[in-house]
Amino acid sequence: MNAHARRRPSRRGFMMIELLVSIVLLSVFALVATRLFTWAMRVTAEAPAAEGQILQFDSMLEQLRADAWSSPRIRTSDDRNIDLNDGAIRWAVQDDGSVTRTAGADTRTWRDVGHRVRFEPDDAGVVIRVLDRHGIVSDRILLSSEVELLRRATR
Repeated sequence: MNAHARRRPSRRGFMMIELLVSIVLLSVFALVATRLFTWAMRVTAEAPAAEGQILQFDSMLEQLRADAWSSPRIRTSDDRNIDLNDGAIRWAVQDDGSVTRTAGADTRTWRDVGHRVRFEPDDAGVVIRVLDRHGIVSDRILLSSEVELLRRATR
C-alpha cells in the first residue's frame, strides 16, 4: 500500500459528544445568567422600598427622641404602648405594623415600621428594642428624658 492511502483521514467537524458537552455548558451558563439577572432586577426593585422604610423609621425615631427628651415622665403600659408627659403624648405600635403618635387632636402615623419595634422602660427614659426577622432583639436604642437625667444627677 502506498503511504498516502495508509494515512488516517483528517478529522473534520465535531463529534457528537463534543456537541453535547458544549450544549450542556451553554445551558448551564444560560441558567446561571437568567438567575443572576432575575436576582439583580429584584434587588433593583426592592431597594427604593427598603430606603423608604429606613427613612420612615428614622423620622419616627427622631420624633420619639424629641418627645422623650422633653418629657418629665415616661410610662410604658406594655411593650407596644408608651405614654409621655402624663398621657399628653401617646405612642402605640399597631397590629398592622404602623406606629402612631397621638398628642391631643394631632395624630401622626408611620407605616410599616412597627413590626419589629418594642418599648421597654428604663430609669433614664425608654429603650426601643429593634427585633430581627426571628423576633430576637438585634438592637437597643436608649431615648433619655432630660428631666430624668437631671433628677438622677441631683440625687
